Amino acid sequence: MEKNDIIYMDYEVWIKDDDRLYETTKEELAKEHDIYDASFSYAPRAIILGKGQTFPSLEDSLMKAEIDKEYEVEILPEEAFGKRDAELVKLLPISRIIRLGITPDVGK
Repeated sequence: MEKNDIIYMDYEVWIKDDDRLYETTKEELAKEHDIYDASFSYAPRAIILGKGQTFPSLEDSLMKAEIDKEYEVEILPEEAFGKRDAELVKLLPISRIIRLGITPDVGK
């Protein structure tokens, strides 16, 4: 594949530490793992290669991939959003979260 190619891909995002499915484009798999969200569009995602639409390490892997083959790519926290920083975590009372119209969901 080359820069500026448009690809459509299904994916599964697993948290390696606890072998937990976090996100997927596959509806049945989401239901199977109790992460189904009716507001989420379960369909392959379009990505334009070379436009920085995903993590650089994932994009590098996609550039080397072959069409219609399944791949497993491990992305370390520092290659994605960075390691968890306790200084950036804010604790809010549940009453405020509910007032904001947010339904609490473990892991999100």
